Amino acid sequence: MLIELTESDKDIAYSHAFVDRWLELSKAPSQVREHLGTIANGIKDLRERYYAVQEDLDTTNRRYTDLMALSAKYLQVIEKYKELADANPVEREQVPG
Repeated sequence: MLIELTESDKDIAYSHAFVDRWLELSKAPSQVREHLGTIANGIKDLRERYYAVQEDLDTTNRRYTDLMALSAKYLQVIEKYKELADANPVEREQVPG
């Protein structure tokens, strides 16, 4: 599923790319670069997990909708059978006894 990016998503992606590029070219101490890289990668991982959960939720919602539609059809069939049974009562045989 293709997810349309919001302006906020675009800003975060741009900032992430900027930080990645800065980390490549920076002469900052290695410890600073390492920590910034960890933060940037953590944000990227969280966003990917968010999108995966969003996809799972969309799939679950579609399945729920399909199930509700199927349940409604089932109830209509049951109601129709009940109407037919009420309209055509079966004569009961009397058992001698």
